Amino acid sequence: MATERLATTTTRENEARLLQMGDVFTSPKLAYGYRDYQRRTPVVTIDGQPDRHIMSVSRSNEELLQHAAKTGEILPKWYEVEYGAYYASRALAHFVVTHTEHPRGHYGMGGMDQGSPEEHIVWAQRLAEDEKFDPDGEQIKFNQLGWGANITPEDVEILRMMRQWFS
Repeated sequence: MATERLATTTTRENEARLLQMGDVFTSPKLAYGYRDYQRRTPVVTIDGQPDRHIMSVSRSNEELLQHAAKTGEILPKWYEVEYGAYYASRALAHFVVTHTEHPRGHYGMGGMDQGSPEEHIVWAQRLAEDEKFDPDGEQIKFNQLGWGANITPEDVEILRMMRQWFS
């Protein structure tokens, strides 16, 4: 049975550049993000903004009728939900880039592909405290370039690179 591993390789000189697959990085802006209210995925979208993330959500007529029948209480059709995912510990944590994408161009394959300069989306996973890859580590994503890019290359400190192999 093959098991996936990530191992640390040589340390890179920290330069302001787009993140590539395998880069281990940190940024104080990682503390600020939100959960996707529609997809309910475990991935936290990082926006680097200390704003609240309040969304207006509506209840279906069926849901309103069922609740009224059970409790006698009439709920409002619309209500607000906070989808913010602020975690101070994320600002100090180390993450490894697991995937990059250029939706208006090509898919990033570990830095070999520059893709479109319009957008650079990064997916990353939190490392364990011992700096090893944690398959259950928190997953994040953010735009590093283009529309919605709140985590620029200058905001990120690249610590080293990890390499993936199978055994």
